[in-house]
Amino acid sequence: MSAQASAAMLFDPEDSDESAAPPKPPASKAERRLMDLQRALKRALIRKRNALGAVEIAANAVFEIARQRSTRNFEPAERLSKWCARRGLRVSKKALATITEKWRDAGYLMTIEDCGWLLSLSPKQRVDNKLWSLGALNETAEERHERKWLRQADARTKKRQADRERIAAKRRADGARPRTEYETKGVTDFCRRHGLVRYSYQKAEARGRDSLLAFLAKKGVSEPPPEKLATVSRGKRYTYVATHLPTLIISLSGRPEGRSALASWPRDHRATMLDRAANALATAPRRVRPRAAP
Repeated sequence: MSAQASAAMLFDPEDSDESAAPPKPPASKAERRLMDLQRALKRALIRKRNALGAVEIAANAVFEIARQRSTRNFEPAERLSKWCARRGLRVSKKALATITEKWRDAGYLMTIEDCGWLLSLSPKQRVDNKLWSLGALNETAEERHERKWLRQADARTKKRQADRERIAAKRRADGARPRTEYETKGVTDFCRRHGLVRYSYQKAEARGRDSLLAFLAKKGVSEPPPEKLATVSRGKRYTYVATHLPTLIISLSGRPEGRSALASWPRDHRATMLDRAANALATAPRRVRPRAAP
């Protein structure tokens, strides 16, 4: 049973079947606080001296949930005593009655700073266990917001680094070389080391291997030329054209500037591009998604 369903049993203890219950709306702040409190109790983060503070937070959240739902014939003392018994909190009836009368007509939800003062949680415990609705001891709202901003900035940095590594791995799988290897073994570095003009080198390379070797011998270069990068296969090129060209045309036609750009193309050119996309889509190898194991 989920934590939200367990919190809902405070009000509907007989309806414990999640499959038969209708879909519940998103949890409110009080419900999220009650779930965070139950998680902290389950992980033994609350000491015995802070048990009354945990009961106060639970009572405040329960009364706030009852006020939002307009619950009638609600017996908070009995429900809270059962809730404390299920979570191993030993609270006397007198203390429970005092807490109940204190928060019965409060009409507001306790602040995060007040929860941190009652539970004495450390900032590390709060972050590691994701107790966002419960505060840490002696931590102000400004410090909490600054920690949140630092966590989000760190998460963005890690995601950006992971995306770069994923893209680099995909490029290496497609035949691309790392930047360091490209600079040390590429044409640019080769021409720079031997004082050659890159345009002349590439012009000789385009005429063939023998022409390139003759060009290097004429310049007095005995070092063998670097290997030429592998080109993209025809099947991959067809797949790329078939996948991206119709999408490009559709995206352009959906915008005013795109429609004007398409209108500026000659009619024969547009028909040729669409024919190429259709032919490429027909000849491209079909990708079959692997079926999941039964």
